[in-house]
Amino acid sequence: RSTATAVILMGMKKIKTILQVFAAAGKADTPAMVVQNGSTPQEKVIIGRVSNLAAKVAAAEAGSPGIIVVGDVVALHPNFEKAEQEALALVETA
Repeated sequence: RSTATAVILMGMKKIKTILQVFAAAGKADTPAMVVQNGSTPQEKVIIGRVSNLAAKVAAAEAGSPGIIVVGDVVALHPNFEKAEQEALALVETA
């Protein structure tokens, strides 16, 4: 129920369950992301919302290790708006 940002380490194998807990607490629309290999040339960032991040992670075939970040701070990422537009385009074409 907090508005604090949550950073979950070692949670990639349980990401679907973790995000379901946030959604059940009324946080389905909260920005969320996964960071893998952060600050390296192999960095991978997957951005979405609690409601769609697990599906995006599965589509990207992202595995462990990774850091899961849930909170409004994710909306400050420079690619957040792009991710939002891509998600809207997918909904409109479905």
